[in-house]
Amino acid sequence: MDFGKSSLIRIGFALLEFIAIMLLPAGRRLWWTSTALGGVICASFAWMGHGAATEGSIGNLHLAGDIVHILAAAAWIGALVMFSIVLARPSPEPTAQKSICRSLSSFSGAGTAFVAVIVASGLVNSAFLVGWNLEQIVSARYGQVLIVKLILFALMLAMAVRNRFRHVPALANALQGLASSQQAMAELRRSIFLETCLAVAVLALVGWLGMLEPVTG
Repeated sequence: MDFGKSSLIRIGFALLEFIAIMLLPAGRRLWWTSTALGGVICASFAWMGHGAATEGSIGNLHLAGDIVHILAAAAWIGALVMFSIVLARPSPEPTAQKSICRSLSSFSGAGTAFVAVIVASGLVNSAFLVGWNLEQIVSARYGQVLIVKLILFALMLAMAVRNRFRHVPALANALQGLASSQQAMAELRRSIFLETCLAVAVLALVGWLGMLEPVTG
């Protein structure tokens, strides 16, 4: 079954990832290797969900949309987790604060692209799983959980916009001596942490959706 095959592939690539982390020195080579292996691991989940259930040639479009959706979401949420870990230190040194600020500023462009891909691929998946009949969507458990997921996603997006246009510029100004960097770091840390918590909630709802019958099923 595709379920079993994808599980075996995921386990195999996870072991390769572990070996790479243990053997390769920290650096760009390890980063790209881990990214490639992690991408395969994430993509394999598409064969465990509704995306692999659509039959016929149109099913390839559904599966491709699911894979793209998963990869873009993994990139965004993975970045959030890493930023949360980096920001967990109460009082990072000024050099570390500048590095964090540069990283967040650099990620803003990629983050925008990830969100665009998530929205576009989400629309493709929704066409297969729930259709466009709002009354039918609201009356089904799958549709109700999906609506909650979309609300949380919207909150994540709002916080990401706030981080990009408020908290990161505030930290940049603080590092230039225009304000308190400790206060700017605290606000940024809190905002990133809350966005990450929302991401965890979204993933929990995604797991629930995977066990429910689609509206158009």
